[in-house]
Amino acid sequence: MNITVLQIMLGSQKHFVLSEQINRLYCTKHNYQYKVVHGEPLDNWRSTRWQKPLHLYEHIHDTTDDFTLYLDADAVFYSHELKIEQELIPRLEGKHILLASNCGGECDRWQPQVPNSGVILFRNTDLTKEILNYWNTVAREWYFSLYDLDDIDISDQYGLSNCVMYRYSKHISLLRDYYLMNGSYGQYIRHWMTNSKIRMIIEMESILKRISV
Repeated sequence: MNITVLQIMLGSQKHFVLSEQINRLYCTKHNYQYKVVHGEPLDNWRSTRWQKPLHLYEHIHDTTDDFTLYLDADAVFYSHELKIEQELIPRLEGKHILLASNCGGECDRWQPQVPNSGVILFRNTDLTKEILNYWNTVAREWYFSLYDLDDIDISDQYGLSNCVMYRYSKHISLLRDYYLMNGSYGQYIRHWMTNSKIRMIIEMESILKRISV
């Protein structure tokens, strides 16, 4: 079983370095391939933080690995003892994509029926390629149908929740116990969603110090 951990870091943010260091150490420990996409946004009509559908679609056409676990740049492995093949892959339950419920950054009431796009596990299958292509396509459709042309802050989260889940829900496993792979108090994967960058950076530094001992 071959597994890739993928992150996308476009532009420059202080937490990018910390996130990459933490997750690279985790992948080295468990013999996973670790890939980081650096650079500038590929399109000029979408904001930087919503480039992931296009990058994910390109990645799955390039990889030969069986599974890919995508993490936003503000998500890290809090536990370096737990393994993807033991904790997450079984929760796919024969489906193609695993998502966690959107917890609203712990600030709002969590939404068990709505997925968060910050941590995504997917199989390398033709159907996954179809789903990722559809997500990338609806991002553009939503942009031009709902937003003014000079508004570049379109959220692919809406496309995932309202379009992808509507069409492909039977092929997607939605983990309602989101603390395993989402949320700023996640016990396996911690995802801050940059609600408090100062807190996030302090906690990332603490995690890096702990795992480097």
